[in-house]
Amino acid sequence: MKSSTLKLLVSDARKFNRIYDEQREDEAGIQREDFLRRFPIDSLSSLTLRQYAIGQNKGETFCHWVEHGTDKWARITGATANKFGVYFGFEGKDSEARYRYTKKFAGNLPLQGAEKRVFKNIKAQLLKVVQKGRELDFRAIDLNPLSQMLKAKIISLYFRDHYLPLCSSDLLYDVAQMLEFDSGSLSEIQHEALLLKQKSPIFSDWSSLKLARFLRRRLLGDFDGDSPSPSEQPSRQQSYQNIDYSPNFEELARKAREKGEKSEAFALEREKLRLRSRGLEALIPMIKDRTKQPRYGYDFESFSSRGQPRYIEVKTFTGSRFFLSANELRKAQDEKTGKNYFFYLVTYDKYEEPEDCLIYKAEEVLSWCDLKPQNFLALAPKGFDKHMERNS
Repeated sequence: MKSSTLKLLVSDARKFNRIYDEQREDEAGIQREDFLRRFPIDSLSSLTLRQYAIGQNKGETFCHWVEHGTDKWARITGATANKFGVYFGFEGKDSEARYRYTKKFAGNLPLQGAEKRVFKNIKAQLLKVVQKGRELDFRAIDLNPLSQMLKAKIISLYFRDHYLPLCSSDLLYDVAQMLEFDSGSLSEIQHEALLLKQKSPIFSDWSSLKLARFLRRRLLGDFDGDSPSPSEQPSRQQSYQNIDYSPNFEELARKAREKGEKSEAFALEREKLRLRSRGLEALIPMIKDRTKQPRYGYDFESFSSRGQPRYIEVKTFTGSRFFLSANELRKAQDEKTGKNYFFYLVTYDKYEEPEDCLIYKAEEVLSWCDLKPQNFLALAPKGFDKHMERNS
């Protein structure tokens, strides 16, 4: 790489440092740790078709987690499900939901009903790409018949210190040109790009994810803009003026309490994964649970780094709103705790199960949101008790 090229990269890296959002990296790291927990390398040899193929098993499949479950790590959406070799679902005008697979892995097998034998071929290639990824055998990885997007994502998930989490061939070739690499091997480009961390001190402590996002953004030529707010969806309000509705407040309170506890448990597991992804696993036993102690004004005490506290308030998030108590708001705005106060916003899927945990600094959220009062404390004046006695 020419010194002039490196100089320009360093200049843009300084700009990127000013706008980079570490919370998004935390969310991506959590997704990756969850994937590794579900599908450790040693378990891949026993992977079944039902555990692998997207479109069934309630989304608890390897392919779902490689694509959607870790979309904050690297996006491989856009191409059809054929990129997995086999999937469960529809195709074209054929409305029958069944296993479908590509000719590439079927060979001389019939194109219907042989999914188990086809999956055996796919799994053999999956095991090979993981093995060759560990060995840094770029030629073998590139020749592997699994789709480019799929194998690039897989090796970046399992070997984050060796492969950049960028997956499309066009993007990787653009990166190679930007960094002046003389290589036509896509997996080698994924690997070689990480060597940029050795070229200048500014890159030395960057994660592979941060470097990937920097290079992608540099290709776009965009180093301006703010972080996204928790939701860009417009708030939806429904009028109940003409509805005769008598709510069961005890039942509503019970359901809200149960959902809140579910959100807290989900967020705590995500926080443990975040610490693990940051190399702070030793701090996990030191997390303090304050969910039954509302006087603290937050749910958990954790760590952003060694010696730096993190105060976590968990909220069930509908996409447009959540509620804060006066004490929580006071802690979030406090001069001492506010800079280390975070909202963990838990979203739910269509089955009413926790789906994601969005992590935001409280100061960012409060700068975006409109705060609207919902409850008021009525303080009785002196002598009010005697007034009540006279009117009883």
